[in-house]
Amino acid sequence: METSIQRPSRVWLAIIVLYAISARAQAPAELPAIKPIESLWLTSPQLFTGPSTELKNWRRVFDGIMLLKLPPTFSDNGDFTTRANALIKDVGGEFVLVTLPVGTEGWESSANRRLAERQPGGHYDPAKAVPQLQWLETLRGIDSSTWAWILEQPARMPSPEQAAKSAAEFVRFAKAQHKKAAIWLSAEALTKPRFEELTRSICEATSAGADFYGWMDLPGAAMQAGANWQESLNALLDEILAMTPREKTIIQWSHLPNLPTKDVAGTTAYIIACQAKGINRFCLLSRPQFLGRSPWNDFYRRLPKTAR
Repeated sequence: METSIQRPSRVWLAIIVLYAISARAQAPAELPAIKPIESLWLTSPQLFTGPSTELKNWRRVFDGIMLLKLPPTFSDNGDFTTRANALIKDVGGEFVLVTLPVGTEGWESSANRRLAERQPGGHYDPAKAVPQLQWLETLRGIDSSTWAWILEQPARMPSPEQAAKSAAEFVRFAKAQHKKAAIWLSAEALTKPRFEELTRSICEATSAGADFYGWMDLPGAAMQAGANWQESLNALLDEILAMTPREKTIIQWSHLPNLPTKDVAGTTAYIIACQAKGINRFCLLSRPQFLGRSPWNDFYRRLPKTAR
């Protein structure tokens, strides 16, 4: 004969079942899983202008590593091609060669003295300004199948026509060299009508030739646009997709402490929100040394990728 300790009464069983149901109802819902992503690039605040042994540890995780050639007014770039090709060969994998807007109209990033002087050992020499096509010729010897033009910190804000002309010229030249062409833009421009017009002009002028459109600053723009960053993110993604095809769109993020992507949960929610819109190409802004720390070392190595 079983005692009451061995066999709980029906009343107690009912209480236990009700408690379990209540606990499940109150438990926070788990985030959906990230679907396998199509592409993940890596960039850094310095865009890797020199050798980095840490990159070797990540070449199989990231499909592209962005490599910047500084404008001619910032650096003499004397042996850049040799050093860049040595780095690419040493690290292995795919590199994306990056240029800022370069030219002689005076608005370009290459005319930004303050930006030049912030570079390691930086200086500014306006006498070395050259037209963009002349500058792009110097990129031809670098072993990279993708080139990127990043509208970053121009000396002054260009007109929509000026920016569109520069971006379109870049794309035409890159395609003539049988390179894939990426245009990199700031999502913060979508929160300011004047800058949104400029951004739209660039997208329209390059739509026939550009292979990719990268959007940086999106986590910060989502935070600024409203109290609920996920609602703001969805609205901004809709604006982005009205300008760039989802299959060409690359969304960038970083892990700065003031952003929703500061931790694993926020980054996961961010990626899932993009995937819900059909966007499945991404770029991380981070130093490789930072990626070696917990929890990011494990997170990025476990991130699901589509089969190749």
